[in-house]
Amino acid sequence: MYSVTKIKTFTGMEGPGYNATLLRDGKIVALVIDDASGGPVRYEWGDDHQPRVKAPFRNYDDTIGNMNMSPEEAKWNQHVIEQPKYKYNGKMCTMTPDVYLETLITMAKVQDRVKRMLVKGDKILMVDDGNLATVKIRAGDSVMDATPRIQARYPKAQILNGMPLDKALAIAVPFLMPKD
Repeated sequence: MYSVTKIKTFTGMEGPGYNATLLRDGKIVALVIDDASGGPVRYEWGDDHQPRVKAPFRNYDDTIGNMNMSPEEAKWNQHVIEQPKYKYNGKMCTMTPDVYLETLITMAKVQDRVKRMLVKGDKILMVDDGNLATVKIRAGDSVMDATPRIQARYPKAQILNGMPLDKALAIAVPFLMPKD
């Protein structure tokens, strides 16, 4: 499973750019850099010193090619090749490494946003009537004190505060991820 951490954003020549750390199963495999110059994302693989392996990768024209790459880069490319198509502007598109990386970065940012909402302690985060919503709690109240009152006011709502974090994230994140 791939994820990203240590995301640092900045403004570049062609818009926003970033540096981030790419992880596989919680271990650092690469530093990724989008310098916002209009070109592709640059990957600095942690195992770049290892002997090269011939492995498949997806070209931007949706063909599969082979080239020599580091073992971690080969695993990354194989993982991306195995991803399903995604919808963009009403059209089905094949996943590329850069698009998949952007998805991971967006997911990490959304997860951080939800964590901050849950930890801050001044709002109840809930799903009510198919929507993610927040309810500000009274000054001086704790989330624990406010939860029964909010639950009584919104009896059908699923309150995320107090849930195990992984469960709360699984419920909240899909509401905040960009749609097509």
